[in-house]
This record gives sequence, structure tokens and C-alpha cells, in this order.
Amino acid sequence: MGSRVGDKNAKILLYIFVGGITIFGHKVALRLIQGILLLFGSALEALVSFSEETQTFFFIKGTPKRGIRKYYYLL
Repeated sequence: MGSRVGDKNAKILLYIFVGGITIFGHKVALRLIQGILLLFGSALEALVSFSEETQTFFFIKGTPKRGIRKYYYLL
């Protein structure tokens, strides 16, 4: 599993996502993380998509003022 993000929150979400895939499947895991982001009101992180074929998903982090970066995770 590779990660280009040193951000603790993103890593926590990654572990929740991987755990969610293991238990429920990736669609439920996506909804779980989206719900967590909405619950905590984190405008800085948004889970965008997950590709089942390549087992890759990515976050968009940042704000338009500070710049937006994409981080890819390979499961």
C-alpha cells in the first residue's frame, strides 16, 4: 500500500476506508468516509472516486485559495 500523504487525518481515513472495504465492500466504505467528512465538517478533504479495476482511490485536498492537490492511494 503506497501513500504520498504525510497527513495524519488522511491516513486515518485511509485505514477506515480499507477496513470498510474488507468488511462491507468499497461502495459502503465510500459512503462511510463521505459521512465522516460531512459529520466533522472538513472542507479540506473530499473523497472523490474509487476505481475497482485498479484498486485506486484519490482525495482532493486543499482550498481554491491555497491550492488544490490530488493524492492517490493504491490498495
